[in-house]
Amino acid sequence: MISATKEARFPWDDAMTLGLGTLRLAPETFWRMTLPELAAAARAVRPERQAPMGRGELASMMARFPDGKDVDGPHKAGHDG
Repeated sequence: MISATKEARFPWDDAMTLGLGTLRLAPETFWRMTLPELAAAARAVRPERQAPMGRGELASMMARFPDGKDVDGPHKAGHDG
């Protein structure tokens, strides 16, 4: 049996911040929502983000586009900015 102190707890603070703060729901509306409804609302305002680039992908990109002295941009030689 899992003790009460080690049980996973629902993140009510985060849910209330989302519902009452970000979504600006009235308290009555928030407390009447089901968890699937709240999750759907959360996805609407916080769509899933693309996973961060992995080390291999970064290394490949760095090999294809190396930084160097010949890079065109605001910091190239002769730029007065």
